[in-house]
Amino acid sequence: MLELKVDKKELLKALQMFRPIIGKESHKPILSYIKLSVENNGATLFATNYETDLSIKIECVVAAKGVTLLPFKRAVEAVKSFPNGFVSISKVDGVVSLSSGSSSAEFNTPETNLYPMNKPEKKIAFAFSISSESLVEALSITAPFSITNETRRNLMGVCIHAGKEDVVFTATDGHRLARVETRALEGFQKGTAYNALLVKDAANVLIKTFSCYEEGGVKVIHNNHDYRFEGDRVTLSGRFIEGRFPHAENLIPEKSEFQAIVDVKQFSEMSKFIASSSGDKIKPGSFCFSQSELVAKSEKTEYGQAKQSMPIEYSGLEPLTVGINTVYVNDALKVLTKFERITINLNKSLEPVLITVDEMPGLKIVIMPLKLEWK
Repeated sequence: MLELKVDKKELLKALQMFRPIIGKESHKPILSYIKLSVENNGATLFATNYETDLSIKIECVVAAKGVTLLPFKRAVEAVKSFPNGFVSISKVDGVVSLSSGSSSAEFNTPETNLYPMNKPEKKIAFAFSISSESLVEALSITAPFSITNETRRNLMGVCIHAGKEDVVFTATDGHRLARVETRALEGFQKGTAYNALLVKDAANVLIKTFSCYEEGGVKVIHNNHDYRFEGDRVTLSGRFIEGRFPHAENLIPEKSEFQAIVDVKQFSEMSKFIASSSGDKIKPGSFCFSQSELVAKSEKTEYGQAKQSMPIEYSGLEPLTVGINTVYVNDALKVLTKFERITINLNKSLEPVLITVDEMPGLKIVIMPLKLEWK
C-alpha cells in the first residue's frame, strides 16, 4: 500500500532531472524504472545506471507509506498530460495508479527488490563543504572544457582538488583549459588531499539538479574511487574516473607582458562573425591587438575574407597578432556571459593566451594559440 499527493509541476520537474540517468539505452530493462520511496515526512525519487546514482526529495502530502517502481518514460508522459494541480499516486496489489482530475494512468510494476539498491556508504578518505552556488558555478565554467570521447579518459571530466581551505576545479581537452579556485565552507582531512576526476556527464547532472534544488551548503565526500555530493534535497553519487590528470599549472602563464581589456558582448559577436566566415573550423582566426583596437580576420578563401574591429584597452607598446581557433574563443565566452569585461593576458604570438576576470580572481581560462600560415 502506498498513497500520496504531489503538485504536478513539482513532480514533473523532479522526474525530468533523471533523464540523463535513465534516458540512456540499457540492456537491463529494470534500469528504465525510477524508485519512489514514501515516508511520513515526504517522498524520495531514486535512479541509477550503475555509474551514477541520483536521489531527489520531493514535497508531498503522504497518506500511506510504501515503496514502488515507476516506468520512467510512461510516467513522464502521463504526468505531462495531466491538468495543473495535484497528482495522486497510489499502489494496490502491484498496480501503480497516477491520477489528476478526470485523467488517470495505471502501470504494472516489477517487485521493488529487483531494483539495484543504493550504494552503501564507504569509508571516508576526505570530505569538505562548499556552497551550492559556488559548486554549480565552478562546474558550469569548467565542465565544457573536458572531452566527451574516450581517447584520453583522464580528460573526460573535471579534476577536483580539495585542500584544507580551497577547492580547485580544472578541466582541459588539451587545447584549452578552465580553472576555478573557490573557498570551502569547512573542510577536514582524514589523510592527504588529492585530485579526483568527476566524469563530465555526472558534473552536468549535478549542475542541473543542485541549481534547481539547493541553496545552502553541499557536503562532498569521497575516497579513492567513489564520491557523494549531499545537499538538503539532492544526493548524487558514483565513481571517479581512473587516471592521472595533467599538471594544469604547467599550462597557465605565471606572468604576461601585455593585457587587453575587452567587452565580452562585443568580443563574442566579433568571434562568432569570424567563425561563421571561416571555411575550416580547425584553422585559426587572426586577432591583432594594438593600442586603440582589436582587429580580427578570417583566412582569405574563394568566398572572401571576414574582418571586424572593436575598441579595447591595451597595455602593449607594439601590436601583437595571435592565431586562435574561434571555436575555442566562442566556447570560452559562453561561460563568461555574466561578466561585462574580461582581461586577455598575452606574451608572444605562440604562447598560451590567459583570460581572467577582475570580479572572479579564482577564474583562469587558457587557450593554446595556433600558427598563422597566412597574413
